[in-house]
Amino acid sequence: MKYKKRLAVIVFCMMTMLLAACGVEKEGSLLENASTKVPSQKGSGLEVQFLDIGQGDSILLTSEGKTMLVDAGNNEYGNGLVSYLKERNIDKIDYLIGTHPDADHIGGLDVVINKLDIGKIYMPKKQNNTKTFEDVLTAISRKGLKVTAPKVGDTISLGSATVTILGPMKSYDDNNNCSIVLKVTHGDNSFLLMGDAELEAEEDIIESGADLSATVLKAGHHGSHSSTSQSLLKKVNPTYAVISCALDNKYGHPHKETMTYFKRANVEVYRTDKQKTITMESDGKKIVTTTGGASIASSKTNSNYSANTKAPVKKPGTNKKASYIGNVISKKFHIPACSSLPKKENQVSFASRQEAIKEGYDACGRCNP
Repeated sequence: MKYKKRLAVIVFCMMTMLLAACGVEKEGSLLENASTKVPSQKGSGLEVQFLDIGQGDSILLTSEGKTMLVDAGNNEYGNGLVSYLKERNIDKIDYLIGTHPDADHIGGLDVVINKLDIGKIYMPKKQNNTKTFEDVLTAISRKGLKVTAPKVGDTISLGSATVTILGPMKSYDDNNNCSIVLKVTHGDNSFLLMGDAELEAEEDIIESGADLSATVLKAGHHGSHSSTSQSLLKKVNPTYAVISCALDNKYGHPHKETMTYFKRANVEVYRTDKQKTITMESDGKKIVTTTGGASIASSKTNSNYSANTKAPVKKPGTNKKASYIGNVISKKFHIPACSSLPKKENQVSFASRQEAIKEGYDACGRCNP
């Protein structure tokens, strides 16, 4: 009990100091001309990587040499995450986001802060009396950095993309509902990153009247039934959804209810537990998705990674005469002329409708094969 009281006092004092300048710090306070290595993302595009970091979240966004890291997974993967970033020639994170103070989201933040150059840090005004949270605050303090509390409606310029803060709308007792919610817009494409926001926070964001429509939805709380309500899904109306979770995790994520909602809405679902790191590249018009990228969760030391996230995934039956085309990601089959066909590496051919159904594929709701 004495330790918990002492820790609570330390955390409160440090958080108070770090947040002291939240209301006055401006975007222009960043050293915009600071030297950084150019990451793999080049040109005017946006690359969003949903990293395979086990039962946790970590999302890397890069555009025109600017970087944003949203969460850093659990404690044991901090070194692996830094190794992965350095292999991609990233030694500065311009914007570091800790969506909320749970260990599966901020566990690796202290290692990232200690080992990389950090521009601006966003965290909600929510404390947690844990050693993990204390380690993050200590790393921030040692580098003389400050925490900026999210303000709904504020925008961040990330290369050719714009990031808008949509949540949290207010203070909540629950850590998950305090998650920083971000909408990333790049031309005609957009990504809604929900952190672990649950139904109460979702409803508040919906009632705010914010434009929630997005091409890609990063499902809240690892695909739990406590998030991604049908009301939210209707507002977002995504083409794709991404779920970050560990294979056979003890929580049963993603839950059956969430997957059912996605199926009914004809949303193509990607999962890090099955497809490892998922990379989505936007040119402002279309999104190209690559699966099977490096798994940070594959090793707790993580010193060796391949930065090539475009390794082809073998698909069965591609030499058949294609009467119907299946999508190995969504498990739906289409007529060859369907406008919803996946990219070629995610296609599998079927000679008949019966064959597709026998293999567990459902008919596309758009072309009705």
